[in-house]
Amino acid sequence: MIFAGGAVLVVAVALHIAWIGRMARDRGRNVPAWILCGLMAGAVGLRLGAYVVDAAAEAEGTFVAVMATMAPFPMTLACMLVVAIVLWRMPTQVTARREWKVTSAKTGDATLMIERDAIEIRWEGRTDTIARGDLRSAVPDGESVRVTWATGEALLIPMMSPQTRQGRIRQSEMIAQLIAPRAPG
Repeated sequence: MIFAGGAVLVVAVALHIAWIGRMARDRGRNVPAWILCGLMAGAVGLRLGAYVVDAAAEAEGTFVAVMATMAPFPMTLACMLVVAIVLWRMPTQVTARREWKVTSAKTGDATLMIERDAIEIRWEGRTDTIARGDLRSAVPDGESVRVTWATGEALLIPMMSPQTRQGRIRQSEMIAQLIAPRAPG
């Protein structure tokens, strides 16, 4: 019976760790660090549950004894749930970079290169080089960024990690911020 309870606890902890890891990846966070936080929280919960078992050993009553022996399981999972809630409440993180993988419904996949004096969109077979002075706007449009310049425009969808709706929205905002036309001065 104890072996079955231990096996259930191990499976439940593994599922929680997988959930925390996936949530960290989907939010652009450091996956190994968050998994380690989840494991440490689980260990703290297990220790608290063992403390409840020890404290209830001298208590009278069958109900108290049964509840105390079951305490390590919910306390372990509750501590891991706190880590998951903290992670879930954090905003999606996107790092600024010079090179972005993007796609467009019209033209297909491309690489957006952000340089000091120009922006390049490298499509398969051609390259659009846009001088900073020719850039008219870069506006986030949901999961994409609309870039307009003197001789054209493109609606670009970021394809970097994290590949979630919120991740693409944050990437679009970051690209627009990085390439937006600047006022002279």
